[in-house]
Amino acid sequence: MNASDPRRSAYVRILKEELRPAMGCTEPIAIAYAAAKARAVLGARPDRLLRLNKAYDENGEILFYEITCGTLRLQIMGSLGLDADTAYPTGADWLILPFQGRSDLTEYAMPLVERLAPRGILLDHYDDAFPPMSATVDTAGFVTAAEKRLGIPCRALKKYETLTL
Repeated sequence: MNASDPRRSAYVRILKEELRPAMGCTEPIAIAYAAAKARAVLGARPDRLLRLNKAYDENGEILFYEITCGTLRLQIMGSLGLDADTAYPTGADWLILPFQGRSDLTEYAMPLVERLAPRGILLDHYDDAFPPMSATVDTAGFVTAAEKRLGIPCRALKKYETLTL
């Protein structure tokens, strides 16, 4: 179909009206991802899934899960934000923190980490997963800040790298 075809402009108009960019995860995918990530990190099937989500508009939802496996607790954030009025559990063994989408990631994420007070941090989504909307993020500044300012071990795992707890 060439550019002057009236059907093309009609298709483009419909697509612009109906399609919206979506960053992040929808609920079922987020739960499946959280459980799979927990199993990979904890090395066993999770015992419990705690869902602490604050529903906003479609693209403004805060996704936060805590998964337990025996005595180990793993928290997974699907978005880099916490609701001010929600009481989140603190002191998890590991916090999986999405590290993408802002130019001030270290400054923005530090108060969230301080509020959750995890024993360790694993960075996620810092790679170029959704080009051209994402870019590879340098994690060194955050890793150093988490370890030196907060005394919390922090890792940005490489693709296919496994973690032994």
